[in-house]
Amino acid sequence: MFVVATLPAGDPAMFRVPANARLERFISHGPVLDRAVCAVTHGGMGATRLWARERW
Repeated sequence: MFVVATLPAGDPAMFRVPANARLERFISHGPVLDRAVCAVTHGGMGATRLWARERW
């Protein structure tokens, strides 16, 4: 399992991140959703639209 998380504010370097995780200020939805088995989002239109486009 690999975990990707984004921060709306703050410095990712402030956190200890395990080897199987990545913490960034921003990551484009496309590359993440292309490989994701599961995504936990706030349900915004960007991620929802990209996910739905690939499935229907």
